Amino acid sequence: MKKILNLVITGGPCGGKTTSLQILKEYFEQKGFKVFTVEETATSVIRSGAIPKPDGSVSLEVFQWMILIEQLSKEIAIRKAAMDCDEEKVVILYDRAVLDNRAYISHTIFQKMIDQLGITEKQIMSWYDLILHMVSPAYDKPDVYNKGNVARMENVERAKQVEADTIQAWPECEKKHVFYNDCDFPEKLRRMIEVIDEEIAKWENTQETIQIQETEGEKHPTDTEIIYTMIHPLQFVKH
Repeated sequence: MKKILNLVITGGPCGGKTTSLQILKEYFEQKGFKVFTVEETATSVIRSGAIPKPDGSVSLEVFQWMILIEQLSKEIAIRKAAMDCDEEKVVILYDRAVLDNRAYISHTIFQKMIDQLGITEKQIMSWYDLILHMVSPAYDKPDVYNKGNVARMENVERAKQVEADTIQAWPECEKKHVFYNDCDFPEKLRRMIEVIDEEIAKWENTQETIQIQETEGEKHPTDTEIIYTMIHPLQFVKH
């Protein structure tokens, strides 16, 4: 019976997300999983030329709207592929996910965005099994903060704020685990894999196919309905 494990790797700038994803891909493949990845969306949007003000000419609201639409499109497509593949054990690794948008815009604007798409934060949270937050060294080890990624625009002070906003973007729940820099990176990674192994152990003991659960009495739009909304013109309200 097919099971799909959805793992989000999130956190502030330079927290080790990219390196962790590379290592986790190999780790899951060695355990016999088919691995799908959802690559970070902000970097691809920036590289397309859509750079937000003041460094570019696109408003922050429109920039985040572009990220949200592209992110949703990729996630829906990858989940469809995961359901369609022949392998029974599947993991999807997300390099950030939908709720990371909340770190860069107000709650009011983000709420308007998802309202237009007919989805809720509760529904979004139901798409993922683990949220693994890699804390940026800008937060607790600023002397080793390194920009590394050519698309990263944050200096140390801005990175600290992004870290604080990102950790608040994902609601506190049993799915969310935070990994600080009170150790070297191999130990930080080991702690993350320990959490993942615990989840796999619980996950492999279940007898039912892993699937998105709807809240009782709450009707959620289908993937098709979400896509239909995304490809039709939407009125974007600026603030």
